[in-house]
Amino acid sequence: MVAARAEEGLTLFAVEKDASGLELEGVRLADSSVGARLEFGGVDVDADAVIGEVGQGRRPSPASSMPRAPAPRPRWSASARPR
Repeated sequence: MVAARAEEGLTLFAVEKDASGLELEGVRLADSSVGARLEFGGVDVDADAVIGEVGQGRRPSPASSMPRAPAPRPRWSASARPR
């Protein structure tokens, strides 16, 4: 999923990782997780690649307005309980 500015505003697109003009480079992040550096060199996508509405990439989805489940409570062993 890629956010890009269209004439109508910010729009979300589904871009295949093997799309012509897209270069991917795997990178190791500071916390040792793996990320990617993406370079877009004239990537073209069809209208079918639009996710949601054109120009509405900043509008929150209905799922983001739903209440979140409470965070799990930490479990402590007797020797590791904070004071």
